[in-house]
Amino acid sequence: MPTGVPERHQEEAVRWLRVAAHFTEALEDASLPHEALASMGCSGTEESPDGLTVAGYLPDTLGAWERVAEVGGQLLALGAREVEVRAIEEQDWANSWRQFFVRRQVGERVVVVPAWEEHEPSEGEIAIVLEPGQAFGTGEHATTQLCLELLERFVSTGDRVLDVGTGSGVLAILCARLGATVWATEREEAAVHSAKENFKRNGVSVRLFHTELLPRPPEGEEFDIVVANLVSAAHMRMAAEVARSLRASGRWLISGVIPDNWSAVLAAAEEAGFELQERVERGGWIAAVFSLGGDASDESDASDRSDGSDRPDQPE
Repeated sequence: MPTGVPERHQEEAVRWLRVAAHFTEALEDASLPHEALASMGCSGTEESPDGLTVAGYLPDTLGAWERVAEVGGQLLALGAREVEVRAIEEQDWANSWRQFFVRRQVGERVVVVPAWEEHEPSEGEIAIVLEPGQAFGTGEHATTQLCLELLERFVSTGDRVLDVGTGSGVLAILCARLGATVWATEREEAAVHSAKENFKRNGVSVRLFHTELLPRPPEGEEFDIVVANLVSAAHMRMAAEVARSLRASGRWLISGVIPDNWSAVLAAAEEAGFELQERVERGGWIAAVFSLGGDASDESDASDRSDGSDRPDQPE
């Protein structure tokens, strides 16, 4: 989900900077370079099949090279043998992402399908067809997969769901296909366009807000579920506001947390009145389900699982 691209003269091509960290050996915790890139504005990142290269994209705007220098230093400190920076024209963006996006089954029934592939859904299957464009969220990244799996389990027909930072719209689409009434927010204009097109492509109705703020539901109609696949700092910032937006026994589903930040995220959630219901870890990323109490949790103690699944071949 690349950050804002300024207006340019129509004859001037918009460029992106691809920042790639090359490692001699695959990292045990590949979430660290992804997090470093995300902190500099590369909300969408990718990883080579052998785990030796992690890359992200920044718009070539004022101050971009200063951010590249900063994140380059962080990546070298993490053990990268080289940090490569290459300019990419905007028209090449979609092609550079397509090589990392393949059809993938997630959870029990969900299949995420690239828009350029033919796919006939089997009985009971929930096929989500995506053209991600410049938006984050194709189902390739472990954080997106964890969200999809949790939503498949927790969303029920008639639920009111808010997807914060919808990106490609994949999470909102699944919620709508599961019978929920869905709201979504997105701050990046390019991602807003991608999400709208994907909502149409999948025949779902989602109320989309072009904003970083959480929309307030009508009085007495709070959300049943708020889902957010974001960096740790964003979860910590929004915890109290999410709590105010949920009904008394509502749930907050989060993903995108690295283990080093988990204790701080958990503390912020508990301070906002949440109780941990479930925690899942996969490939160096943590997802969690929090509840505000009431009848949301079926267990007296939080479930803490380390998912044994392999990390996906190509995170977005």
